[in-house]
Amino acid sequence: MRTLRIVFYLFLVQSLLLNPVYAEKDGRSAKADKWPPVIIVPGAIEIEASASWGAVVDYEARAIDRVDGSVDVACSPISGSQFSLSDTLVSCRAQDKKGNVSHSSFVVSVIDSTSPTMSLPTNIEIDSSLGAPVLVNYTVAVSDLVDTNVSYNCVPASGSMFSVGSTDVVCSASDGFSNTVNGSFKVSINDIPPELPLNPPSASFVIPANDIELVVGESLSVVIDAVAKNSNGEHVKEYTIVSLLAANIYVAIGAVDTQGNMSDFTEVIEVNLL
Repeated sequence: MRTLRIVFYLFLVQSLLLNPVYAEKDGRSAKADKWPPVIIVPGAIEIEASASWGAVVDYEARAIDRVDGSVDVACSPISGSQFSLSDTLVSCRAQDKKGNVSHSSFVVSVIDSTSPTMSLPTNIEIDSSLGAPVLVNYTVAVSDLVDTNVSYNCVPASGSMFSVGSTDVVCSASDGFSNTVNGSFKVSINDIPPELPLNPPSASFVIPANDIELVVGESLSVVIDAVAKNSNGEHVKEYTIVSLLAANIYVAIGAVDTQGNMSDFTEVIEVNLL
Protein backbone atom coordinates (compact mmCIF):
# COMPACT_ATOMS: atom_id res chain seq x y z
CA MET A 1 0.00 0.00 0.00
CA ARG A 2 2.80 2.44 0.87
CA THR A 3 4.41 1.63 -2.49
CA LEU A 4 1.17 2.52 -4.29
CA ARG A 5 0.96 5.87 -2.51
CA ILE A 6 4.53 6.75 -3.47
CA VAL A 7 3.85 5.90 -7.12
CA PHE A 8 0.68 8.04 -7.09
CA TYR A 9 2.48 11.07 -5.65
CA LEU A 10 5.29 10.69 -8.17
CA PHE A 11 2.71 10.60 -10.99
CA LEU A 12 0.99 13.73 -9.62
CA VAL A 13 4.25 15.68 -9.36
CA GLN A 14 5.22 14.64 -12.87
CA SER A 15 1.84 15.80 -14.20
CA LEU A 16 2.17 19.21 -12.53
CA LEU A 17 5.66 19.73 -13.83
CA LEU A 18 4.84 18.71 -17.40
CA ASN A 19 1.38 20.24 -17.52
CA PRO A 20 1.18 23.29 -15.21
CA VAL A 21 -2.26 24.75 -14.65
CA TYR A 22 -3.68 28.21 -14.08
CA ALA A 23 -7.07 29.50 -13.06
CA GLU A 24 -9.06 31.11 -15.87
CA LYS A 25 -11.49 33.95 -15.29
CA ASP A 26 -14.34 31.47 -14.90
CA GLY A 27 -12.41 29.43 -12.40
CA ARG A 28 -11.61 26.54 -14.73
CA SER A 29 -8.11 25.16 -15.05
CA ALA A 30 -6.25 24.91 -18.31
CA LYS A 31 -2.76 24.53 -19.60
CA ALA A 32 -0.39 27.48 -19.06
CA ASP A 33 -0.52 30.33 -21.68
CA LYS A 34 2.69 30.07 -23.66
CA TRP A 35 1.60 31.78 -26.88
CA PRO A 36 2.03 35.49 -27.65
CA PRO A 37 -0.79 37.51 -29.20
CA VAL A 38 -1.16 37.68 -32.96
CA ILE A 39 -0.86 41.26 -34.25
CA ILE A 40 -2.88 42.18 -37.32
CA VAL A 41 -1.45 45.21 -39.16
CA PRO A 42 -2.25 46.71 -42.56
CA GLY A 43 -0.07 46.01 -45.54
CA ALA A 44 2.23 48.66 -46.92
CA ILE A 45 0.41 52.01 -47.14
CA GLU A 46 1.08 54.50 -49.96
CA ILE A 47 -0.57 57.90 -49.74
CA GLU A 48 -0.33 61.17 -51.66
CA ALA A 49 1.23 64.12 -49.84
CA SER A 50 -1.21 66.90 -49.02
CA ALA A 51 1.36 69.57 -48.10
CA SER A 52 5.08 70.23 -48.08
CA TRP A 53 5.47 68.40 -44.76
CA GLY A 54 3.77 65.21 -46.01
CA ALA A 55 0.38 63.81 -44.97
CA VAL A 56 -1.65 62.67 -41.95
CA VAL A 57 -2.05 58.88 -42.05
CA ASP A 58 -4.72 56.90 -40.24
CA TYR A 59 -4.45 53.13 -39.90
CA GLU A 60 -5.83 50.27 -37.81
CA ALA A 61 -3.81 47.64 -35.93
CA ARG A 62 -5.20 45.04 -33.50
CA ALA A 63 -4.06 41.91 -31.64
CA ILE A 64 -5.80 38.66 -30.74
CA ASP A 65 -4.62 36.33 -27.98
CA ARG A 66 -5.76 32.72 -27.87
CA VAL A 67 -6.37 33.01 -24.13
CA ASP A 68 -6.99 36.69 -23.40
CA GLY A 69 -8.86 37.44 -26.60
CA SER A 70 -8.43 41.00 -27.84
CA VAL A 71 -5.41 42.79 -26.36
CA ASP A 72 -4.05 46.30 -26.76
CA VAL A 73 -1.53 47.16 -29.46
CA ALA A 74 1.00 49.97 -29.18
CA CYS A 75 2.35 51.33 -32.50
CA SER A 76 4.83 54.06 -33.25
CA PRO A 77 4.24 56.44 -34.96
CA ILE A 78 0.64 56.25 -33.83
CA SER A 79 -2.34 56.39 -36.17
CA GLY A 80 -3.22 59.96 -37.13
CA SER A 81 0.39 61.15 -37.02
CA GLN A 82 2.01 63.39 -39.62
CA PHE A 83 4.20 61.33 -41.91
CA SER A 84 6.93 63.05 -43.92
CA LEU A 85 7.59 62.60 -47.64
CA SER A 86 9.49 59.33 -47.33
CA ASP A 87 9.13 55.70 -46.26
CA THR A 88 8.41 55.34 -42.53
CA LEU A 89 8.51 52.06 -40.62
CA VAL A 90 5.62 51.69 -38.17
CA SER A 91 6.51 49.27 -35.33
CA CYS A 92 3.79 47.61 -33.25
CA ARG A 93 3.92 45.64 -29.97
CA ALA A 94 1.34 43.60 -28.11
CA GLN A 95 1.53 41.75 -24.75
CA ASP A 96 -0.93 39.41 -23.09
CA LYS A 97 -1.57 39.04 -19.37
CA LYS A 98 1.03 36.32 -19.05
CA GLY A 99 3.73 38.62 -20.40
CA ASN A 100 3.94 36.98 -23.81
CA VAL A 101 5.05 39.64 -26.27
CA SER A 102 4.78 39.86 -30.05
CA HIS A 103 5.99 42.41 -32.58
CA SER A 104 4.97 43.40 -36.08
CA SER A 105 5.57 46.28 -38.49
CA PHE A 106 4.56 47.83 -41.80
CA VAL A 107 5.73 50.69 -44.03
CA VAL A 108 3.93 53.97 -44.73
CA SER A 109 5.09 55.72 -47.93
CA VAL A 110 4.11 59.33 -48.48
CA ILE A 111 4.69 60.27 -52.12
CA ASP A 112 4.26 63.25 -54.44
CA SER A 113 2.96 62.21 -57.84
CA THR A 114 0.79 65.26 -58.52
CA SER A 115 1.93 67.69 -61.20
CA PRO A 116 2.12 71.42 -60.51
CA THR A 117 -0.64 73.75 -61.63
CA MET A 118 0.29 76.25 -64.35
CA SER A 119 -1.78 79.28 -65.36
CA LEU A 120 -1.02 80.65 -68.83
CA PRO A 121 -2.20 83.81 -70.58
CA THR A 122 -4.97 83.63 -73.13
CA ASN A 123 -3.85 83.98 -76.73
CA ILE A 124 -2.19 87.36 -77.30
CA GLU A 125 -2.87 89.45 -80.41
CA ILE A 126 -0.99 92.68 -81.23
CA ASP A 127 -1.03 94.97 -84.28
CA SER A 128 2.22 96.11 -85.82
CA SER A 129 2.88 98.62 -88.59
CA LEU A 130 5.38 97.87 -91.33
CA GLY A 131 5.66 94.28 -90.22
CA ALA A 132 8.12 95.23 -87.50
CA PRO A 133 8.78 92.71 -84.70
CA VAL A 134 7.06 93.52 -81.40
CA LEU A 135 8.40 93.06 -77.87
CA VAL A 136 5.85 91.00 -75.93
CA ASN A 137 5.71 90.55 -72.16
CA TYR A 138 3.46 87.98 -70.52
CA THR A 139 2.98 86.41 -67.09
CA VAL A 140 2.90 82.74 -66.10
CA ALA A 141 1.86 81.53 -62.62
CA VAL A 142 2.73 78.09 -61.20
CA SER A 143 1.92 76.43 -57.87
CA ASP A 144 2.30 73.02 -56.24
CA LEU A 145 0.87 71.37 -53.11
CA VAL A 146 4.27 70.13 -51.97
CA ASP A 147 7.00 72.14 -53.68
CA THR A 148 6.89 75.83 -52.81
CA ASN A 149 9.58 76.74 -55.34
CA VAL A 150 8.42 75.37 -58.68
CA SER A 151 10.42 76.40 -61.73
CA TYR A 152 9.01 76.91 -65.21
CA ASN A 153 10.34 77.65 -68.66
CA CYS A 154 8.66 79.17 -71.71
CA VAL A 155 9.96 79.41 -75.28
CA PRO A 156 10.01 82.13 -76.57
CA ALA A 157 10.46 83.76 -73.18
CA SER A 158 8.55 86.79 -71.96
CA GLY A 159 10.23 89.94 -73.23
CA SER A 160 11.16 88.37 -76.58
CA MET A 161 10.66 90.02 -79.95
CA PHE A 162 7.84 88.38 -81.90
CA SER A 163 7.69 88.65 -85.69
CA VAL A 164 4.57 89.08 -87.82
CA GLY A 165 2.48 85.92 -87.82
CA SER A 166 1.40 83.40 -85.21
CA THR A 167 3.94 81.96 -82.77
CA ASP A 168 3.32 79.13 -80.30
CA VAL A 169 4.72 79.80 -76.86
CA VAL A 170 5.41 76.42 -75.22
CA CYS A 171 5.75 76.28 -71.42
CA SER A 172 6.58 73.55 -68.92
CA ALA A 173 6.88 73.44 -65.13
CA SER A 174 8.45 70.77 -62.88
CA ASP A 175 8.46 70.26 -59.13
CA GLY A 176 11.19 68.75 -56.99
CA PHE A 177 9.84 65.22 -57.58
CA SER A 178 10.02 65.54 -61.39
CA ASN A 179 6.27 65.90 -61.82
CA THR A 180 5.77 67.98 -64.96
CA VAL A 181 2.97 69.99 -66.53
CA ASN A 182 3.01 71.38 -70.08
CA GLY A 183 0.97 74.05 -71.82
CA SER A 184 1.03 76.57 -74.65
CA PHE A 185 -0.62 79.70 -76.00
CA LYS A 186 -0.31 81.77 -79.17
CA VAL A 187 1.13 85.20 -79.79
CA SER A 188 -0.15 86.72 -83.05
CA ILE A 189 1.43 89.84 -84.52
CA ASN A 190 -0.82 91.39 -87.16
CA ASP A 191 0.70 93.56 -89.86
CA ILE A 192 -1.51 96.61 -90.53
CA PRO A 193 -1.31 98.97 -93.52
CA PRO A 194 0.47 102.29 -93.02
CA GLU A 195 -1.65 105.34 -92.39
CA LEU A 196 -1.36 108.05 -95.04
CA PRO A 197 -1.77 111.69 -94.01
CA LEU A 198 -5.29 113.04 -94.28
CA ASN A 199 -4.10 115.97 -96.38
CA PRO A 200 -1.26 114.76 -98.58
CA PRO A 201 0.92 117.47 -100.03
CA SER A 202 -0.34 118.80 -103.35
CA ALA A 203 2.84 120.66 -104.15
CA SER A 204 4.41 119.97 -107.49
CA PHE A 205 6.55 116.87 -107.73
CA VAL A 206 9.53 117.50 -109.93
CA ILE A 207 10.01 114.75 -112.47
CA PRO A 208 13.09 115.07 -114.67
CA ALA A 209 11.87 115.14 -118.27
CA ASN A 210 15.12 113.66 -119.45
CA ASP A 211 14.59 110.55 -117.35
CA ILE A 212 10.88 110.03 -117.91
CA GLU A 213 9.05 110.48 -121.17
CA LEU A 214 5.40 111.15 -120.45
CA VAL A 215 2.84 110.41 -123.12
CA VAL A 216 -0.75 111.56 -122.81
CA GLY A 217 -2.99 108.66 -121.82
CA GLU A 218 -0.18 106.40 -120.63
CA SER A 219 0.88 105.65 -117.08
CA LEU A 220 4.10 104.71 -115.37
CA SER A 221 5.47 104.06 -111.88
CA VAL A 222 7.69 106.58 -110.18
CA VAL A 223 9.37 106.34 -106.73
CA ILE A 224 9.24 109.63 -104.83
CA ASP A 225 10.21 110.79 -101.37
CA ALA A 226 8.05 109.31 -98.59
CA VAL A 227 5.39 111.51 -97.09
CA ALA A 228 3.14 108.80 -95.63
CA LYS A 229 3.60 107.70 -92.03
CA ASN A 230 2.46 104.67 -90.10
CA SER A 231 0.91 104.73 -86.63
CA ASN A 232 4.36 104.96 -85.07
CA GLY A 233 5.22 108.08 -87.06
CA GLU A 234 7.67 106.22 -89.25
CA HIS A 235 8.04 106.95 -92.94
CA VAL A 236 7.04 104.29 -95.40
CA LYS A 237 7.98 103.84 -98.99
CA GLU A 238 5.64 105.45 -101.53
CA TYR A 239 4.95 104.43 -105.04
CA THR A 240 3.17 106.81 -107.42
CA ILE A 241 1.22 105.72 -110.43
CA VAL A 242 1.29 108.69 -112.83
CA SER A 243 -1.10 109.18 -115.77
CA LEU A 244 -0.62 112.14 -118.09
CA LEU A 245 -3.74 114.08 -119.05
CA ALA A 246 -3.02 117.25 -121.02
CA ALA A 247 -1.42 119.89 -118.83
CA ASN A 248 -2.45 118.24 -115.57
CA ILE A 249 -1.59 114.78 -114.34
CA TYR A 250 -3.70 112.51 -112.22
CA VAL A 251 -1.42 111.04 -109.59
CA ALA A 252 -2.58 107.99 -107.57
CA ILE A 253 -0.23 107.65 -104.62
CA GLY A 254 -0.03 104.33 -102.73
CA ALA A 255 2.02 103.69 -99.60
CA VAL A 256 3.31 100.13 -99.41
CA ASP A 257 5.00 98.55 -96.40
CA THR A 258 7.44 95.66 -96.34
CA GLN A 259 4.67 93.10 -95.97
CA GLY A 260 2.86 94.32 -99.09
CA ASN A 261 0.04 96.10 -97.28
CA MET A 262 -1.04 99.20 -99.21
CA SER A 263 -2.98 102.34 -98.41
CA ASP A 264 -3.76 104.63 -101.30
CA PHE A 265 -5.50 107.82 -102.32
CA THR A 266 -5.88 109.75 -105.56
CA GLU A 267 -4.80 113.37 -105.90
CA VAL A 268 -4.88 115.66 -108.95
CA ILE A 269 -1.67 117.64 -108.90
CA GLU A 270 0.37 119.54 -111.42
CA VAL A 271 3.76 118.17 -112.26
CA ASN A 272 6.44 120.48 -113.53
CA LEU A 273 8.48 118.95 -116.27
CA LEU A 274 12.08 120.06 -116.37
